[in-house]
Amino acid sequence: MTEMSTIFVKPFRSDVRAALVEDAEATGIGVNERAALILAETYGVPMEPSGRKPRETSDLDVGHMLLRLPGELATRIRLHSVERGVPLRVIILRALAAHYALPPEPLVDGRVRSGRRKASA
Repeated sequence: MTEMSTIFVKPFRSDVRAALVEDAEATGIGVNERAALILAETYGVPMEPSGRKPRETSDLDVGHMLLRLPGELATRIRLHSVERGVPLRVIILRALAAHYALPPEPLVDGRVRSGRRKASA
């Protein structure tokens, strides 16, 4: 069995979530598994659907997501995040948004727009 790893994504964009839920329901697989398959394709990591029945998606209207990914995929995404100096959340949301032709997660001067400001010295 493949070693699995989890990545917590918060906040999770509602437009990306809506596209992901619709896609998962259309393909008959779980939302988490659909996200993992998209990320696996993006990062060139082989991954096959598990064949498990999907859970109800009505409880997925929340502002976060806990992704369960194959260890190799999680490692590649984390390395990409470190190499680019961009938070893991942004890397994941950009990949999923690109898959659904949605606007990318915004960056400002190479940094994530977080809404927080540094205190003046």
